[in-house]
Amino acid sequence: MLADIGSQTGKLDHTFEGHYDEITGLVVMGQTVVSVSLDGTIRRWSLKAGDLDAAKKEAQEEKEGGGLEKEEEVEERLTTEEEEKELAELMDEDEED
Repeated sequence: MLADIGSQTGKLDHTFEGHYDEITGLVVMGQTVVSVSLDGTIRRWSLKAGDLDAAKKEAQEEKEGGGLEKEEEVEERLTTEEEEKELAELMDEDEED
């Protein structure tokens, strides 16, 4: 979730979705939020104005029914290419030890 803490209302501005289990860690690095979950994934969320606007637009389209294709894609692949690469590197390191 992203709240507008710069204003007096502090209203919810956007909710990022991507984890399938409880979030156990959260850190803000510059204009990026990194979250870690019990589902074994690490997600990066951009807070740059253009990226945030695009995320909000995508969420609105999904809410209106335009996100059906993405939902099917998520069922097929639960990790990103970058996460797959990180996992492969970690597995290679374990085999070398």
